[in-house]
Amino acid sequence: MGDEEEWDKFPKSKGDCCGGKCSLAWTSSVIISILFLVSVLGVTFYVFYEHSEIFPEPPVVDVTTQFSMIPTRDGVSLATWIYRPKKLYLNEELPFLFVRTPYSANRTGVRPNGEEVDVLLQMFRHLIEDGYIFVAQDVRGKGYSQGIYDMLAPPCPNDNKTCTDDATDQYDSIEWLVNNIPHNNGRVGTSGISYMAFTSVMGLMKPHPALKAASPQASPADVWRGDDFFTNGAMRLSVAFGYAALMQSGPMGHPFVYDKSDTFDFFMNIIPLSLVNQKYFTEPNDRKPLWDELINNPNYNEHWQKRDLTQYLPKSNTVATMLVDGWFDAEDFYGIFAFYDKMMTLPGSNLVSLVVGPWYHGQWVNPYMDGRTIGRIQFDSDTAVYFRELHRSFFWDHLRKPTLPVDYVPPNPAPQPWNLDGKSHIFTTGANTWSTFDHWPVLKSTSTPYYLSGTKGIGTQAPTVEDAAPRCYTADPLRPIPYVPRPIKEFWKDDNAKFLWKLLDQRGIDHRPDIVSWSTTPLQAPITIQGNIKMKLFASTTGTDLDWIVKLINKYPEDYTDPTLEGYELPVADMVVRAKFRDDPVNPTPLEPGKVTEFTIDLLTRSHTFLKGHSMIIQISSSLFPLHDPNPQTFVNIPNATIDDYKIATHCIYFNKQYPSHIQLPIVVA
Repeated sequence: MGDEEEWDKFPKSKGDCCGGKCSLAWTSSVIISILFLVSVLGVTFYVFYEHSEIFPEPPVVDVTTQFSMIPTRDGVSLATWIYRPKKLYLNEELPFLFVRTPYSANRTGVRPNGEEVDVLLQMFRHLIEDGYIFVAQDVRGKGYSQGIYDMLAPPCPNDNKTCTDDATDQYDSIEWLVNNIPHNNGRVGTSGISYMAFTSVMGLMKPHPALKAASPQASPADVWRGDDFFTNGAMRLSVAFGYAALMQSGPMGHPFVYDKSDTFDFFMNIIPLSLVNQKYFTEPNDRKPLWDELINNPNYNEHWQKRDLTQYLPKSNTVATMLVDGWFDAEDFYGIFAFYDKMMTLPGSNLVSLVVGPWYHGQWVNPYMDGRTIGRIQFDSDTAVYFRELHRSFFWDHLRKPTLPVDYVPPNPAPQPWNLDGKSHIFTTGANTWSTFDHWPVLKSTSTPYYLSGTKGIGTQAPTVEDAAPRCYTADPLRPIPYVPRPIKEFWKDDNAKFLWKLLDQRGIDHRPDIVSWSTTPLQAPITIQGNIKMKLFASTTGTDLDWIVKLINKYPEDYTDPTLEGYELPVADMVVRAKFRDDPVNPTPLEPGKVTEFTIDLLTRSHTFLKGHSMIIQISSSLFPLHDPNPQTFVNIPNATIDDYKIATHCIYFNKQYPSHIQLPIVVA
């Protein structure tokens, strides 16, 4: 990305640019894309190879391969590849490591040296080499598996004995594996990222007796509240459109071909959303059931309620479970914490662990990533390499160790014992340290209000002025704020659009008149937050609906030791809320124009240290396009809106004694 690239077409004020060029939002010099194809959430995409003289290219894992069509209870057979370490462990009884995917279980990719490799074998090589029979399976109806694909389908009702789902398919497959593959020890573990994590979670609903360990990583739990397709009712437009086009174009999937080099322009041309089926997903052959599912169910109705997976968890935890995610996961950050919160209330919580590191979606298991940096942001250690050691230790303890002789000496050195069961192992960004806690959020944090002020400041002193004028901005839904610098490439193929927007320097947009912000002065001492963040916002609008986008930002000092980070505005937490769902996600209600309304905006959870000399910024706006569809700012059923429904509106934020807008930060008390 060059210096000249901008986030938008708005004129900049004097001082925002120097010598005719505006400040960088990102450069591409820190990481380069390589042709290593990895399937995680929805598509094969390029990942990034971090330059490091001490991080060698991993060798190809050496295995023998068996292909089987595994039968399930309704007669459908599932395409399955079974790999066993070729030279080591020849005479040992080994456990299974089982992954299930809709993205082709035998997908191949090209390493930086030009060698073709199996993607999943490379992704899980750090485990396979410890002595596991690795099993990769196409889910029903995808790849080479038989049957009909039902995307992210909820579990079958308990009283329906003929129903099949990902839970029954996993159960039947495990039953076949332990009874038909020789030299296994009768123990099975599951793992995977995103959709593969979803299949791992589904196996926990009614686990096979041989299932002893599971590590769902960045799994969706509720796609309306915060995973994949919506965020609190605001559709993730570029994600939903691209994913529907890909996943519902045959068993192997075919990515959508955009007719614009800048997807900002492409998606503006399908506003209102009714144009999608008129222009692209047309009858009879090109209709996408997922897209219709999304636009026909904009509210949190029964359709989405029954897809909240947390309600189907068993009454007690019987399978050791390591839940994993990254602080900068831009796709499925909500789900893992929803599962963790629910599982920690159930008997057997001592079997549940949580690991959260400084990663974007899936970065932690990429064998080409050391996890030391994302773009310009440094984390001071090889966090992804570190995680893979935790991953090894977890499965070793639950799958390998229980059946080994006391005097067993493994061909590869055994992983270091971490004993994280029942613990949360959390990376604190800013301070760049790992900590282990008995629970998350930590009990030693105190929810502390930081109030907005009329001087654009933030402080712990509550406002005392009765009649302070609100701060207002005007938003045009047909001139939305781009969520990354333009031109915006396809979400599934571009590093900024997919991975890095969570860390983009916010100076690229903070000059816009439809964005407002408040800031502390440079901190005199570090402040660490660990836990849940909530914004209490008192606001009014001239419209009858709107979206709130709230970001908590860490501003680096202007004289920072690394010149490339001087004044950098790093997002720490963010959230999108569609206002009409403020009281009831099932039955939305309009806003009353001009009336001050209280909004509670949950920015979810974080562990971050604002270092001495840094500042905290709260940024508020009303669009994030085309990541999210623009809110018309009139109370309508948005999928049925016409272009005339999209209205300019003025939004005002209050910070007086009666309406004290503030953010509640979980400050760690020493």
